Amino acid sequence: MSKKQEAWKWFSIFIRKRDGEYVKCVTCENVRHWKAMDAGHYISGVHIGTRYDERNVHAQCKDCNQFKGGNLEEYKKFMLKTYGEDVLKELRRNSQLIYTPDYEAIIKKYK
Repeated sequence: MSKKQEAWKWFSIFIRKRDGEYVKCVTCENVRHWKAMDAGHYISGVHIGTRYDERNVHAQCKDCNQFKGGNLEEYKKFMLKTYGEDVLKELRRNSQLIYTPDYEAIIKKYK
């Protein structure tokens, strides 16, 4: 497993367990064990600047994250209610940052 893969593994586990053993999808009413959930990004994970930002990633059911493309309309409602417009603007700005993450630090923080 590469350092990048390992960093995502531990970050994803943290996100999915953050709200308890059984978690509610942030974009629908589904409640599942954390192991049955995805760590879904509001701003796509292809953007390195927000890939590991805890405010940008939340537990989502596989249906919303994988088959509904993140269910972004509902995700935006959650984000606005939880964080407000200023954080969404900050995340949009940060999503444009290009750098190489310190995968070792990410692994150490979330393992």
